[in-house]
Amino acid sequence: GQAPPPDSVHPRDSNAHSPTSVARLGDTIRGFVETWGSVWVEGEITSWNLRGGNVFGRMKDLTTDATISIRIWSSTRQRLPADLAVGDRVVACVKADYFTRLQLRRLGDATRRAG
Repeated sequence: GQAPPPDSVHPRDSNAHSPTSVARLGDTIRGFVETWGSVWVEGEITSWNLRGGNVFGRMKDLTTDATISIRIWSSTRQRLPADLAVGDRVVACVKADYFTRLQLRRLGDATRRAG
């Protein structure tokens, strides 16, 4: 994306009379999310759509309605168990991406069944 206007207010300094720009807010969130690195997460695969060799899906928390979106590129998918499917309980190493909304993507071949 484009850089925020140089005169835009930092989000923490914004108020009703001096709001931040959408671009500045997005850049601030992106910078924060990038500091997380990889995170291990456990959940249930609730959506698993294969398109062009890539997987687009969702994982749900085991005890609440919280969900995350996942993307698995074909180069990574080749290193995962071939029979992963909706309903599987898994532990996955994920890395967050921020575009206009928070999304998580799989990294490496560090996904295994849990439980």
